Parts: sequence; structure tokens; C-alpha cells
Amino acid sequence: MSSGHYEYQFPREDGKLNSIPVRFTFAYRRGGANGSWEIVNHHGSKLPAQPAAIKPVSSSVPNALRLAVEILKNIIEHPFEAKYRMVNLAGVAGTELVRSHDVMAFLKNCGFKEEGASLVFPATGSLPALVTALQTLQASVIQ
Repeated sequence: MSSGHYEYQFPREDGKLNSIPVRFTFAYRRGGANGSWEIVNHHGSKLPAQPAAIKPVSSSVPNALRLAVEILKNIIEHPFEAKYRMVNLAGVAGTELVRSHDVMAFLKNCGFKEEGASLVFPATGSLPALVTALQTLQASVIQ
């Protein structure tokens, strides 16, 4: 099975391209005379609407929590830009995250993986799950 996101583009009446964010899932099975993989199911649909506004985080919230909110917000707002899916753990923001074991555990539970000196949210990660995680985090830290 594989899943992910992409931009579906289609022409508008004025000739310009319109695009919408789409998620997809493929299910495979090994079959056929040569044992090759075959697609047995495919699903694709428009990504659900994102929150209309992301609330600001209070300055009394520890830096690591504010960073986690900003990281999730950036991925949600820019789901197809790889630069928002990676945090350099040796950088200023990454060092702050590493100091907070709870925030690192939270991000890993959201689907982030440590890859070398980076914390990465895979392109196949669940964007709707990130929206839920962000809303949960904001509800617990915003006063």
C-alpha cells in the first residue's frame, strides 16, 4: 500500500491552470504470471478544508511548544513544500525541540521521523492528522 499527496491541475475556461491539493492511496498485490505487483485499488480525493485561521500562541508557552505549533502550521499551510517538512536538529529551533522530550515525542506521534540530524515529516504523512494534532495542541496551550 502507498499513499501521499499531490496537486491536481486542470484547465479553466480562461486557459489558465487551476489546481487543488489531492490525497491518494494505492493498494497492491503480487499477481500475474511473472509475479509482478498489480494495483488492485486506488482512491483519490480532495484534501479536506484546512482551518480558516490558525490562532496565535501565547508568549507564556515554552519555546518548544510554540515551535511545534509553527512547524505543524507551516506544513499544513504549505503541504507540498519539502522545506517545511524538515527541522535541522542541530540548528537553533531543533536544539530547542531536542531539549523538550515531551514535544519531540508529540511530533514523533504525529508521524515525524528522525533522519540523521533532522526531524522529518514524510511526504506520505497524514495531513488531516496534522490538522487534528495542531488543533489539539492549540487547545491545550492557548489561553
